[in-house]
Amino acid sequence: SRTFLHDILRKEFGFAGVIVSDDADMEALRANYADDVTPRLLREAGVDLILFNHHPERARGFVRVIEEGLRSGALSQEEENESLARV
Repeated sequence: SRTFLHDILRKEFGFAGVIVSDDADMEALRANYADDVTPRLLREAGVDLILFNHHPERARGFVRVIEEGLRSGALSQEEENESLARV
């Protein structure tokens, strides 16, 4: 959640490292969130690097969702730039 990753981990504890997701192909995510929602939720929470073990086509779809979120303003370009600098 953004509360934990951004507010507590980054702001309160001062963590400046890369935050990496668990496998985005895991059933818990796939069963509960659509592919057009999951990448936006992960990025909004503060995840810098989204991991995939299988299905590269899903990874490409996640990239498209993030790009669209940046174009539309649904995702912050400033936060994206900060994330890219950490990675």
